[in-house]
Amino acid sequence: AVKKESVLRHLTLIENETKRCGEIVKGLLDFSRKEQEDFESKHVHKVLYETFELMTHPIKIANISFQTDFKAKSDVIFCSPNQIKQACIAIIVNASEAVLENGEIIISTTNPDNETIRIDITDNGIGIPEDDMPHIFEPFFSTKQDTSGIGLGLAIVHGIVKSHNGRIDVKSELGKGTTMSITLPLITT
Repeated sequence: AVKKESVLRHLTLIENETKRCGEIVKGLLDFSRKEQEDFESKHVHKVLYETFELMTHPIKIANISFQTDFKAKSDVIFCSPNQIKQACIAIIVNASEAVLENGEIIISTTNPDNETIRIDITDNGIGIPEDDMPHIFEPFFSTKQDTSGIGLGLAIVHGIVKSHNGRIDVKSELGKGTTMSITLPLITT
Protein backbone atom coordinates (compact mmCIF):
# COMPACT_ATOMS: atom_id res chain seq x y z
CA ALA A 1 0.00 0.00 0.00
CA VAL A 2 2.89 2.31 0.79
CA LYS A 3 4.38 1.73 -2.65
CA LYS A 4 1.07 2.53 -4.34
CA GLU A 5 0.76 5.80 -2.39
CA SER A 6 4.30 6.77 -3.34
CA VAL A 7 3.65 6.05 -7.03
CA LEU A 8 0.41 8.06 -6.96
CA ARG A 9 2.20 10.95 -5.28
CA HIS A 10 4.87 10.92 -7.96
CA LEU A 11 2.29 10.71 -10.73
CA THR A 12 0.45 13.73 -9.32
CA LEU A 13 3.73 15.63 -9.14
CA ILE A 14 4.55 14.70 -12.76
CA GLU A 15 1.06 15.74 -13.87
CA ASN A 16 1.32 19.11 -12.11
CA GLU A 17 4.81 19.82 -13.43
CA THR A 18 3.74 18.87 -16.97
CA LYS A 19 0.79 21.27 -16.76
CA ARG A 20 3.09 24.00 -15.46
CA CYS A 21 5.59 23.42 -18.28
CA GLY A 22 2.69 23.62 -20.72
CA GLU A 23 1.70 26.97 -19.23
CA ILE A 24 5.26 28.29 -19.57
CA VAL A 25 5.47 27.16 -23.20
CA LYS A 26 2.06 28.71 -23.89
CA GLY A 27 3.27 31.93 -22.27
CA LEU A 28 6.42 31.93 -24.36
CA LEU A 29 4.53 31.25 -27.59
CA ASP A 30 1.95 33.93 -26.83
CA PHE A 31 4.53 36.67 -26.89
CA SER A 32 6.76 35.29 -29.59
CA ARG A 33 4.10 36.17 -32.16
CA LYS A 34 5.09 39.50 -33.62
CA GLU A 35 2.44 42.01 -32.68
CA GLN A 36 3.33 45.51 -33.71
CA GLU A 37 -0.26 46.70 -33.46
CA ASP A 38 -0.77 45.76 -29.82
CA PHE A 39 0.98 48.81 -28.36
CA GLU A 40 -0.87 50.16 -25.34
CA SER A 41 -0.37 52.28 -22.23
CA LYS A 42 0.92 49.94 -19.58
CA HIS A 43 2.53 49.93 -16.14
CA VAL A 44 6.03 48.52 -16.68
CA HIS A 45 6.04 47.12 -13.14
CA LYS A 46 3.03 44.95 -13.95
CA VAL A 47 4.77 43.59 -17.07
CA LEU A 48 7.99 42.98 -15.12
CA TYR A 49 6.12 41.27 -12.32
CA GLU A 50 4.49 38.90 -14.85
CA THR A 51 7.95 38.25 -16.35
CA PHE A 52 9.31 37.55 -12.88
CA GLU A 53 6.45 35.10 -12.20
CA LEU A 54 7.03 33.32 -15.50
CA MET A 55 10.76 32.92 -14.87
CA THR A 56 10.82 32.29 -11.09
CA HIS A 57 10.52 28.53 -11.32
CA PRO A 58 13.18 27.83 -13.97
CA ILE A 59 15.59 30.24 -12.23
CA LYS A 60 14.97 28.67 -8.79
CA ILE A 61 15.49 25.17 -10.27
CA ALA A 62 18.89 26.39 -11.51
CA ASN A 63 19.59 27.30 -7.86
CA ILE A 64 19.91 31.01 -8.58
CA SER A 65 18.63 33.75 -6.29
CA PHE A 66 16.07 35.85 -8.20
CA GLN A 67 14.82 39.20 -6.89
CA THR A 68 13.06 42.39 -7.86
CA ASP A 69 13.67 45.94 -6.65
CA PHE A 70 11.23 48.35 -8.27
CA LYS A 71 12.17 51.88 -7.21
CA ALA A 72 10.74 53.84 -10.16
CA LYS A 73 7.89 56.12 -9.10
CA SER A 74 6.55 56.60 -12.66
CA ASP A 75 6.23 53.51 -14.81
CA VAL A 76 3.58 54.03 -17.51
CA ILE A 77 4.89 53.54 -21.05
CA PHE A 78 3.43 53.01 -24.52
CA CYS A 79 4.48 49.49 -25.38
CA SER A 80 3.78 45.97 -26.52
CA PRO A 81 3.75 44.25 -23.11
CA ASN A 82 4.53 40.90 -24.73
CA GLN A 83 7.58 42.26 -26.52
CA ILE A 84 8.88 43.88 -23.33
CA LYS A 85 8.43 40.49 -21.63
CA GLN A 86 10.22 38.75 -24.47
CA ALA A 87 13.16 41.16 -24.26
CA CYS A 88 13.47 40.76 -20.49
CA ILE A 89 13.23 36.97 -20.65
CA ALA A 90 15.99 36.81 -23.27
CA ILE A 91 18.23 38.87 -20.97
CA ILE A 92 17.28 36.80 -17.88
CA VAL A 93 18.04 33.54 -19.72
CA ASN A 94 21.45 34.91 -20.74
CA ALA A 95 22.09 36.02 -17.17
CA SER A 96 21.14 32.59 -15.81
CA GLU A 97 23.66 30.97 -18.15
CA ALA A 98 26.41 33.36 -17.04
CA VAL A 99 26.18 32.76 -13.28
CA LEU A 100 28.07 30.07 -11.41
CA GLU A 101 27.66 29.13 -7.73
CA ASN A 102 25.88 31.61 -5.46
CA GLY A 103 24.33 33.10 -8.57
CA GLU A 104 21.90 35.96 -8.33
CA ILE A 105 19.81 37.93 -10.79
CA ILE A 106 18.04 41.16 -9.85
CA ILE A 107 15.47 43.09 -11.89
CA SER A 108 15.31 46.69 -10.72
CA THR A 109 13.78 49.92 -11.97
CA THR A 110 14.55 53.61 -11.51
CA ASN A 111 13.54 56.90 -13.08
CA PRO A 112 16.78 58.52 -14.31
CA ASP A 113 14.68 61.64 -14.99
CA ASN A 114 11.01 62.68 -15.31
CA GLU A 115 10.75 61.36 -18.85
CA THR A 116 12.21 57.84 -18.68
CA ILE A 117 12.17 54.58 -16.80
CA ARG A 118 15.21 52.33 -16.66
CA ILE A 119 15.00 48.57 -16.21
CA ASP A 120 18.24 47.01 -14.97
CA ILE A 121 18.78 43.26 -15.11
CA THR A 122 21.89 42.52 -13.08
CA ASP A 123 23.73 39.24 -12.60
CA ASN A 124 26.86 38.31 -10.67
CA GLY A 125 28.06 35.99 -13.42
CA ILE A 126 31.22 35.61 -15.44
CA GLY A 127 30.89 38.92 -17.28
CA ILE A 128 31.44 39.70 -20.96
CA PRO A 129 34.98 39.95 -22.39
CA GLU A 130 35.75 43.46 -23.69
CA ASP A 131 36.44 42.14 -27.21
CA ASP A 132 32.93 40.64 -27.34
CA MET A 133 31.14 43.79 -26.15
CA PRO A 134 30.73 45.46 -29.58
CA HIS A 135 29.21 42.26 -31.01
CA ILE A 136 26.72 41.04 -28.42
CA PHE A 137 23.69 42.47 -30.23
CA GLU A 138 24.63 40.93 -33.59
CA PRO A 139 22.45 38.05 -34.77
CA PHE A 140 24.01 34.62 -34.16
CA PHE A 141 26.88 36.02 -32.11
CA SER A 142 27.50 33.86 -29.07
CA THR A 143 29.92 34.21 -26.16
CA LYS A 144 29.50 30.53 -25.35
CA GLN A 145 32.38 28.22 -26.22
CA ASP A 146 29.94 25.53 -27.24
CA THR A 147 27.76 27.43 -29.67
CA SER A 148 24.77 25.10 -29.50
CA GLY A 149 22.88 27.95 -27.83
CA ILE A 150 23.67 30.29 -30.68
CA GLY A 151 20.72 32.41 -31.66
CA LEU A 152 18.94 35.68 -32.01
CA GLY A 153 18.56 36.44 -28.29
CA LEU A 154 20.12 39.86 -27.84
CA ALA A 155 19.61 40.91 -31.46
CA ILE A 156 15.86 40.53 -30.88
CA VAL A 157 16.15 42.42 -27.59
CA HIS A 158 17.91 45.26 -29.40
CA GLY A 159 15.18 45.35 -32.07
CA ILE A 160 12.38 45.41 -29.49
CA VAL A 161 14.01 48.22 -27.49
CA LYS A 162 14.53 50.26 -30.68
CA SER A 163 10.91 49.78 -31.75
CA HIS A 164 9.90 51.23 -28.37
CA ASN A 165 12.12 54.31 -28.91
CA GLY A 166 14.32 53.13 -26.09
CA ARG A 167 17.97 52.33 -25.70
CA ILE A 168 19.94 49.49 -24.19
CA ASP A 169 23.23 49.83 -22.34
CA VAL A 170 25.53 47.12 -21.07
CA LYS A 171 27.99 47.34 -18.19
CA SER A 172 30.09 44.26 -17.55
CA GLU A 173 33.13 43.31 -15.57
CA LEU A 174 34.89 39.98 -16.11
CA GLY A 175 34.37 37.68 -13.15
CA LYS A 176 32.04 40.16 -11.44
CA GLY A 177 28.89 40.27 -13.53
CA THR A 178 26.80 42.16 -16.03
CA THR A 179 24.03 44.75 -15.97
CA MET A 180 21.80 45.19 -19.02
CA SER A 181 19.84 48.43 -18.84
CA ILE A 182 16.79 49.21 -20.95
CA THR A 183 15.73 52.86 -20.88
CA LEU A 184 12.23 53.63 -22.20
CA PRO A 185 10.25 56.85 -22.59
CA LEU A 186 7.44 57.38 -20.10
CA ILE A 187 4.01 58.60 -21.09
CA THR A 188 4.08 62.01 -19.46
CA THR A 189 0.74 63.67 -18.88
